[in-house]
Amino acid sequence: MEAALSDLKNLTRVQLDVAPLATDGSYASVMNPCIAILQAEAYAYHQDYVAKSPELYQKPTLERILAGAKVSTPTYIQSGARWSSFAAPCHGDWMVWIC
Repeated sequence: MEAALSDLKNLTRVQLDVAPLATDGSYASVMNPCIAILQAEAYAYHQDYVAKSPELYQKPTLERILAGAKVSTPTYIQSGARWSSFAAPCHGDWMVWIC
C-alpha cells in the first residue's frame, strides 16, 4: 500500500486523508446522494419534453426520468452538500479514491 501511495504522490499535486464516504458502512450510503442528484437533474432537464411528448421516450428511459420527480428539494440540497464536501478539499482537481 505504501508503494502505491508513493507512486500516486509522484503523479499528484497533493494527497489528503478524507473521512470515509459511507455514512453507515453501506455502499448505498455513498451512492444514494449521487443517484438523487442525477435523478432530480435529469427530471428538471426533461420535464417539459416529457410533459409534451412522452411517446418519444422509451419506457425504461421515461421511468428513470420520472423517478426524479420524487426527489424532494431537501433531499436534493442535502445530497448536493454531501457530494460537495467530498470534492471541496481538492479545489477542482481530479480526485483518486483509495479504499
